[in-house]
Amino acid sequence: MPTPALPIILDTDLAMGVPGSDIDDGFALALALADPGLDLVAVTCVGGNADVESAVLLAKELLELLDRRHVPV
Repeated sequence: MPTPALPIILDTDLAMGVPGSDIDDGFALALALADPGLDLVAVTCVGGNADVESAVLLAKELLELLDRRHVPV
């Protein structure tokens, strides 16, 4: 019997595309979605590399690009 996927919530401060920002959170999000052993149940956003509103918009945009619109942010 296969092991069920581990449910996770990913906390991010996405700022992809913002000058001088890192891509680490966006990459982590993409990797989590690609791992069949993980079940991404939600993404949370905090201020850090960008303000919270921008991070939320970027998280939603990335989830849409990865065809995972159903994941709540």
